[in-house]
Amino acid sequence: MRSPERVLTEDDFKIYNVNGEVFIFDDQHDLDYSQCQVTWINPIFLVNDTGDAIGTAVLELVGTKLLAELMMDYQTPERLSIETKGMPYFPHLIHESVVTEGDAGKYVSEMTIEKLMLSIYPVSDLRIEAL
Repeated sequence: MRSPERVLTEDDFKIYNVNGEVFIFDDQHDLDYSQCQVTWINPIFLVNDTGDAIGTAVLELVGTKLLAELMMDYQTPERLSIETKGMPYFPHLIHESVVTEGDAGKYVSEMTIEKLMLSIYPVSDLRIEAL
């Protein structure tokens, strides 16, 4: 005899939420992002630096700053480290970009964000802090 199916609810899962800046769209990078059209579909996957899914993120563009609300699986080592202020983890955007040549040089005209990766390695923009 088959056992009855159980429906999983929100109460069956424990998640950890953290917020942070993940990118700044301005001309302070190797390329100018100030004119960039950026697209994504919320929520996006949150992965660790080996590519394993560890949660999701909801992105919001506020002025030139891309903010993220991360919802992480409670059992991941990344969550434990962030919550206890252990090893710092930095947010890295996984994206595809279109670089355009303009009168003032090259700039990024379009960016499509696919995922957000947490890594122990800092991003090139030192204004983005560890979570």
